[in-house]
Amino acid sequence: MKEVILDLIQNKPKHYSAMIQRSVKMKEWVLNNNLAESTNFLDLIYSAVYQESNICPYNNKYKIKRFHLGWSKCGPANKCQCTKEAISKNVSKTKQKYTVEENYKINAKRNKTMLMKYGVTHNLKRTEVKEKLKLPKINNIISEKLNNKKWLINEHHTKRKSLVTIGIELDVYYGTVSFYCRKHNIEIKSRSISGSEKQILKYLPDTKIITNTRSIIRPYELDIYLPEYNIAIEYNGIYWHRPAKFGSKLQWFIYHQNKEELCNSLGIKLLHLWENYGDHETLIGEAINGNINNNLDLAFNDIIWPKKKHSEKCFLTL
Repeated sequence: MKEVILDLIQNKPKHYSAMIQRSVKMKEWVLNNNLAESTNFLDLIYSAVYQESNICPYNNKYKIKRFHLGWSKCGPANKCQCTKEAISKNVSKTKQKYTVEENYKINAKRNKTMLMKYGVTHNLKRTEVKEKLKLPKINNIISEKLNNKKWLINEHHTKRKSLVTIGIELDVYYGTVSFYCRKHNIEIKSRSISGSEKQILKYLPDTKIITNTRSIIRPYELDIYLPEYNIAIEYNGIYWHRPAKFGSKLQWFIYHQNKEELCNSLGIKLLHLWENYGDHETLIGEAINGNINNNLDLAFNDIIWPKKKHSEKCFLTL
């Protein structure tokens, strides 16, 4: 199968990924033989073919941009040490091509050009550059709110909103909200279970319940797991599970299908529940009785990009 896929990649360089996914046998081979922790199908293909993990020595993730180029760096140098080391190694290798005298002349020429154009010897010494670096990367209205300590305390402590909820309302990543809380020395309150998830817990039988665990299908998280029934439940909020968060509709499908397949490999049935859609109590009751009938296409069309309202039940799995 490896040779077949490599031949397809060579002969169909623009379409091989889609063709592999349309082939049941090739897709199954890629999913069963890859060593990558990724929802990007191109990463999975490369990993399966060359039997390489996409995890760098510092536990970050490599990505594939072009198949023939192999793994790209896993992030900017300020986020991953391996990128920093690779850049440092390449710079040192380049410098070794020149003598000390040649390097001195290059630096002197650069400094002279900077002085002639901007009156300083380095870009970071330019006034306009310094001013740009001071500007926030988010718009002024959101920046004012996040820089207002009283506002943040009121939202997070008084109104008891989670960082995720505040992030959704401001349309920023919740990590950004976390950064400003730490900046203002605001205690971050734990909101590990959402109100909707708490409501779901009321529908469960009297049994051992494990919530928000990453120990079962590492590195992915399961919202709820019932070991006695071998059932896991995922509560998918529309905002955090929209296709834009995954990069494309295809990656959205791969992510949700991958979670179910990982559960199936352990003998666990995964039930996907969607925010404000379907009778959750009934769906959970049917799942406990062994009846899980999920459909990704229906869920995508009805919930993610709805064309019309339906009254039918909806599960999510492939």
